[in-house]
Amino acid sequence: MTITIADCKDGAHYSILLKHPRTHRYARWDAGHQMFVWQGNSEAHYEEPGQVAEILERVYPPDGQQEF
Repeated sequence: MTITIADCKDGAHYSILLKHPRTHRYARWDAGHQMFVWQGNSEAHYEEPGQVAEILERVYPPDGQQEF
């Protein structure tokens, strides 16, 4: 099953593939800003849905808490 932006829940974490550079990220969906967000080494990163090649699956957040 393909996951679309419409399927994404605010605050939920997803495994995504970016278009350029083609890299994998675990990111949180921020519905208010319509962006995926993840924490880098020193700063937060934000990516608009148009730069995401594919949303692979919903995942547990990095701290291990179950949210779904």
